[in-house]
Amino acid sequence: MNSHAQIWAPAQALFDDTLAAIASSGARAWAQRWFGGERPVDVRRCEAGRAAGPPIGAAVWETKEPGVVLALDPRAHATLAGWMLGLETGGRTHRPADQQLFENLALAAAHDFAAEAARVFAVAPDLRKREGYRPDADDLGFVLSIGAATNLLQLYLTRACALRTRLHAIGPRVAPRSPRPRAEALLNQPIRLGVMIGRGRMALSELCSLGVGDVVLLDKGQDDVLALTLNGEVKDDPGCELRQDGSRLALRLAPQQMSI
Repeated sequence: MNSHAQIWAPAQALFDDTLAAIASSGARAWAQRWFGGERPVDVRRCEAGRAAGPPIGAAVWETKEPGVVLALDPRAHATLAGWMLGLETGGRTHRPADQQLFENLALAAAHDFAAEAARVFAVAPDLRKREGYRPDADDLGFVLSIGAATNLLQLYLTRACALRTRLHAIGPRVAPRSPRPRAEALLNQPIRLGVMIGRGRMALSELCSLGVGDVVLLDKGQDDVLALTLNGEVKDDPGCELRQDGSRLALRLAPQQMSI
């Protein structure tokens, strides 16, 4: 005799729209926090045989308590980040720095949705990254679309989690999430600071003839205010000055109103 108790549910209980509706409620709250506005959010259960697993290169999180797995399609990075920043990112070639920014923001948003999904399905929202994930035969798969952007995220539930949630469709109340996750993600992005000492112009022939010890004149004087650079882009306002801090160089912003 098998001593393991099994959760019982009516036939087809896992295959109606209840679980998708529960996931959609969390997805709408998540989308409002990150993207604002009234973007239509749709969560649908994968048809039989389509829950084959995340696409190649997807970032995957799972709850430490078995129950919920979330995968972010890498093709969704620019779309999600563009909505956060209010930019049109489709059909363009982006600089590596922009691609990294888009990836960082999309990962932050997807991680937050994984935690949201854990809460609505009554699983402890302790997450960890997962490599090489493939769903079990009994797992249920869902895809999340926002507006015309389809299959941005894939959500997987273990059968036990799906049954438990289906039998207790109204879960416990949870504390509200931070209303400013988008601002926090933006403010946590690393910025490279630098100083433009000066510029000069010369013919290509002069450049090719330069050798060790040659002197090139720049357009700045010794006491001139220098230009600040942010991620490699020169900002003339505010200016800055070089100072020495022990054995290292430091910069001091010139006393102008900063407008980046």
